Amino acid sequence: QPPGAKLFLNEEGIGTTPVDYPVLGAAYRIRVELDDFNPVEEEFKITNSANKVQRNYKLQPVSAFLSTAVSPIGGNLLLNGMKIMPVDRLAVSANERYSLTYRLEGYFPFSGSFTLNAGEARSLNIELRPEIGTVDISSSPPAKVVIDSKVVGETPLTLELLARKTNIELRRAGYLSVLKTVKPTSLRTISVEETLVSEQAAKLANSPKAYTNSVGMELVLIKPGEFVMGAPRHEKGQRGNEFLRKVRLVKPFYVAKHETTNAMFRKFINNHGKAGDPKHPVTSVNWVDAAMFCNWLSETEGLVPFYRFSGKTYQGTSGRSDGYRLLTEAEWEWVARKAGKRRQSVFPWGAATKIPKGAGNIADESARGVARFFVPNYLDSYAEIAPVGSFPAEPSGLHDLAGNVSEWVHDYYSLVPPDLNATEVDPVGARYGDVHVVKGSSWRSGTRTTLRAAYREGLNGSRNDVGFRVGRYLYGGD
Repeated sequence: QPPGAKLFLNEEGIGTTPVDYPVLGAAYRIRVELDDFNPVEEEFKITNSANKVQRNYKLQPVSAFLSTAVSPIGGNLLLNGMKIMPVDRLAVSANERYSLTYRLEGYFPFSGSFTLNAGEARSLNIELRPEIGTVDISSSPPAKVVIDSKVVGETPLTLELLARKTNIELRRAGYLSVLKTVKPTSLRTISVEETLVSEQAAKLANSPKAYTNSVGMELVLIKPGEFVMGAPRHEKGQRGNEFLRKVRLVKPFYVAKHETTNAMFRKFINNHGKAGDPKHPVTSVNWVDAAMFCNWLSETEGLVPFYRFSGKTYQGTSGRSDGYRLLTEAEWEWVARKAGKRRQSVFPWGAATKIPKGAGNIADESARGVARFFVPNYLDSYAEIAPVGSFPAEPSGLHDLAGNVSEWVHDYYSLVPPDLNATEVDPVGARYGDVHVVKGSSWRSGTRTTLRAAYREGLNGSRNDVGFRVGRYLYGGD
């Protein structure tokens, strides 16, 4: 197959196939030839025992040869749907129709067909035409545009790119980078519009609303805002040192639900107040002791200490620290007067002059003879100090902002009036001073003046109704 091939027996032509040819017993060489087909040769013998030889040949067409070159390289070259490599010489069947396709992402594909004659050699050079698409990129705020690790410009930006999957990265200092994968097309313009999220906002969104630290303190996350510190002259009980100050708190911060207890503080100084109840807030600590406790707690948890000391000499703060610290005076007033409330209040429990039941451990009827002043007709069951958390949480989610012990805050005590036209942003007080601010009422407080959240005093030393609670910024940085 096919018929009509020339038949040679020992180089003598004996006809064309099909053939039935008698020979004498002997050894023979046979050759079958047909134009455009590969010849077949074979040896056989005729003997008494094997006196008939029968052969059916299927001739194979003479090959043709294909050479291919592609540009650009790296795509898929398919011959009749089968992947092949670009080669200098590829044997293919003659007189057979072939399809050839070459595809590479970002380029218009090539597709063609061909038939080669026997012995023909053909070279095909395939050069793809690039497909270009337009991409419009914008962001808020503006950001650098990075493609393949190379900065190509800043938004807003229009680029013409190959129509293939492309990673576009938007970068801006202080913001989370955005990575978008697009596939441009010549058919339409693709738009990329992104709003970048600041690293701080991302951390706020992903941070727990509350957590318990290494010494068992529960801390809650406080979201800041704007308010007015201090008290106006017409407010009943107002003192001259309660200056009105416009404040904008920007940095979110964590703050302990409870005042620091004796048990917690003894992990830092193990012999402090041995006679005191472990669940009572620690007292009789000066500002330096409270700040050094904060540093110790930061170091225990692998945080950067907020305060800088040389021995026991205070030298300032580490402004970029997210370690434990005392609340600022502004933060203390925020949680006492505004956090968790629709309106800013005068007292930690709200605006009501009448003290609600369970408002806190203040100088009540049981404090007669213990405190200088007491609140008549109010009972809190504690003549002096009480275990932390003995009273319900205030709207801020914190306990004992009203009563129990007054609290050290970070700021130096100052009597310099502020600029009434200015808004202070995350104020931390003066850099230098002689005494620090104490905020909040205590179990000794029994007057309207001392029970107000704006009440402030300066103290140098320690007192048995003054303790502290800790806080820390959600993230460091100025």
